[in-house]
Amino acid sequence: NVPVVYVVTAKFALVDFPQQIAFMMYLNGWFDARGVKCQLCLFHPEHCDSQHPFHLSNLVLLVLILLSAGANQIFVRPAKMKRNEDDEIAVILARIAGLSVAILPFSTSLVMADSNLVQLPDLVHTAFILPCIVGWASAFMLVCWPVVNCCEDDF
Repeated sequence: NVPVVYVVTAKFALVDFPQQIAFMMYLNGWFDARGVKCQLCLFHPEHCDSQHPFHLSNLVLLVLILLSAGANQIFVRPAKMKRNEDDEIAVILARIAGLSVAILPFSTSLVMADSNLVQLPDLVHTAFILPCIVGWASAFMLVCWPVVNCCEDDF
């Protein structure tokens, strides 16, 4: 009997994370200034319509991918115990950090995106910089915390 935490972690590592990376690579590879669409327009101008990267089908796919990544927060719950107000705030912050890590490929890609991928790059960068920073800081802590605890001297 496998605990739910292991199944959710495996889903994140094997499905959600690679799926976001692949989708954002597709958007960048197709709609970027040096992307395939731009190169295709050189030889076949009829393919050069003003289709936005986040048109309806891509937007629906993106929302479903992000909902799948964020659904991990629903399945993993902290143990039921008596908590004070500070503990509740810590749980909420941990969930925000978990969601930021879950959408890290998407938020990182949008923070690094230029005007070819998003219509209002300054607004998008402003909206996604905080989840990106929180996600990277949380991922860094998840990697470094065991190393620090392992190498800690007992003086």
